[in-house]
Amino acid sequence: PNVDEGGDKDAAEARAVDRELEEAARRFVDATGDRAAILGSGDGRFECWIWPLQICRDLRLEFRPAGRATAIRGHDIASLVSVEPHRLILRYTHQDFTVDQEIFCARDRRVLIQRLWIDCQEPLDVAWSLIPTLNPMWPAGLGGQIMRRDTETGALILTEERGRFAAIMGTAEMSGALAIDRGFGADP
Repeated sequence: PNVDEGGDKDAAEARAVDRELEEAARRFVDATGDRAAILGSGDGRFECWIWPLQICRDLRLEFRPAGRATAIRGHDIASLVSVEPHRLILRYTHQDFTVDQEIFCARDRRVLIQRLWIDCQEPLDVAWSLIPTLNPMWPAGLGGQIMRRDTETGALILTEERGRFAAIMGTAEMSGALAIDRGFGADP
C-alpha cells in the first residue's frame, strides 16, 4: 500500500519503535567488575552477584506517583537501555515521571552501586522489589540464610549461619518498613 498520509506513516513508525522496545526488553544486559556483576534483561529485571555469591534475583523497581493506589512496575515502562562494560543505564518513562537508573560495578571491589535520577512534578515513591538468595555459585551450598533489617541504617542484611558471608543492601534515603513476602529460594 501507498503510505502518503501522515497518520499511516506515524502509525508505522510507532509500530517499529514498539518492536525495538520489545526486542530491547528481551535482550540480555549486564554490568561487570572483577568481583561483582548485575545480569538481567533490558526491561529492568536483574540478578546480582558478588563473587562467589548470588545476592538476589528478580531485582526490579516499582513506582508509585502521589495519589495512585497501585504501583507501576518498572519492567512495564522501561523505554531505553544503554550498556557499557562496567555500567548500564535504564530509563523508565511514564506520563507522570521519568526515572533513569544507573547501575555500575566497582572495578576491583565486591560492590554494586545503583543511582536514580528522577524527573517528576508530584512526589514519587520508588521501591525495590527482589528475592534475596545469598546462594554460592553451583554446586556449593551454605545452609541456612538469615535476613534482617539493620535498625540504625535501615539496610537489608543477608548473612548465613556460620557468619562467613554477608551482604548489605540499602541507601541513605531508605525509609519505611521492610516488607518480606517471600522467603529465601521461594519462587515468584
